[in-house]
Order: sequence, then C-alpha cells, then structure tokens
Amino acid sequence: MRARSFTSIPGKSYNVELAKLSEGAEHMSASSYARLAGAIFAVIAVLQLARAVAGWPVTVGGVTMPVWPSWVAFAVAGGLSWLGFTARS
Repeated sequence: MRARSFTSIPGKSYNVELAKLSEGAEHMSASSYARLAGAIFAVIAVLQLARAVAGWPVTVGGVTMPVWPSWVAFAVAGGLSWLGFTARS
C-alpha cells in the first residue's frame, strides 16, 4: 500500500492509504460483465413493461407520473439489454 496526499479543504492535507484492490481478487471478463449488465437491464425492461401494461400508478413527490415514460424506459432498457447480451469483447 502507498500513501497519497490530497487536499479537500484549503490549508488541510490528508493522507489516504490506497489498497491494492487486485490482490487475491478474481476479475470479471468483459463478456461476463456485458452479460450481467444485459441481465440487469432485462429485469428493468420487464418491470417497466409490467407497469406500462398494468397501468400501475407511480407517485413521486406528490405528483403522479403518467404511464408513457414507462414505454420509453422499456424501449431504452430493452435496447441496452440487447446490447449487453450481444456484445463481444
């Protein structure tokens, strides 16, 4: 580990120990990462589709959100899911 000094408040300096994150850790390949991201976006797409079809109400800060953004979110998340599953490294 090595120490790195940085300043966040004028006039004060802090030393931070940087650990070697790669020691003993298994790394995820790019294709595995893309498949994981694709799966997460697929779940999001399915949930947005379910909300759009069922018309579930969503209220944020006292304002009821219309259903049409769920259709857009479904399309975007579905596209990102497709890209994740078809990505090649």
